[in-house]
Amino acid sequence: MGLEVRKLLAADVFLAGSNDADEGSGGSFIVALEGGTLAPAGGVVVEYVISGTADEVDDYFAIPDSVTIAAGANAAAIPILAINDDVLELLETVNISLTAATGTGAAISTIQPTEGSLVIKDLDAAIVSLTASDPNASEVGPDDGEFLLEILSTDTSQPRSVTAETALTVTLNIAGTAVGGDDYETIESVITISPTGTIPVSEFAIPVEVIPDADNFDPETVVISVTGVSTSHPSVTFDGTAATVSIADPDRPAATITSSPTSLDEGDDLTFTVALD
Repeated sequence: MGLEVRKLLAADVFLAGSNDADEGSGGSFIVALEGGTLAPAGGVVVEYVISGTADEVDDYFAIPDSVTIAAGANAAAIPILAINDDVLELLETVNISLTAATGTGAAISTIQPTEGSLVIKDLDAAIVSLTASDPNASEVGPDDGEFLLEILSTDTSQPRSVTAETALTVTLNIAGTAVGGDDYETIESVITISPTGTIPVSEFAIPVEVIPDADNFDPETVVISVTGVSTSHPSVTFDGTAATVSIADPDRPAATITSSPTSLDEGDDLTFTVALD
């Protein structure tokens, strides 16, 4: 009676490929066994380490630290489901490195690739808008005014604020009857809106700091519009509609001083009267 000898094929695991993800959709990594080998009974458990510029929980849903290639199968997918948020982000990466394989004859390949990455693409599109958040200023007080730059979603059916993780440089046209440096503190025509550390930014206030003077004029205006936006994000535009802050200059009464009597002798009293015209 002859003895039948069977050779157990080694189940070497490698990274077979990856699929990029858009925000709100899924990408994946594919792990497989070399040479079309099928996983033995009990399957093959593949462990891995995830890294990259994308943040688990913030940019994609948390995933386990292993995946099982089922018995009789050659490959398994590790899904990466990207989160659709309201943050302007650059392309972000998810990296994987296979670290261990458990199962009959299982091992990490020393020939095929065991590391790789996929990209998460941001689908947010935004527009930089300027409004006069405090349009009424005055030399009396003085009372300052304010403009506000906001980063908004381009989805006009549901206006909403969008935050940015990357800096935006905004160019302004500053006009009006008021003169910067004379009637109000000079406003820079190029403004950079930057995140604070890791905290995204969604707006930037531009104060109109009034400089009081002794002259009486009709209300003067500061008129600002956005003329350009520069950023590394590909989907940011701007609204060039002008906004206006008016600086009121109410009539201020003059003071007069009179004396009574207009002349006096030694020992008499003299009264001065101050009155506003």
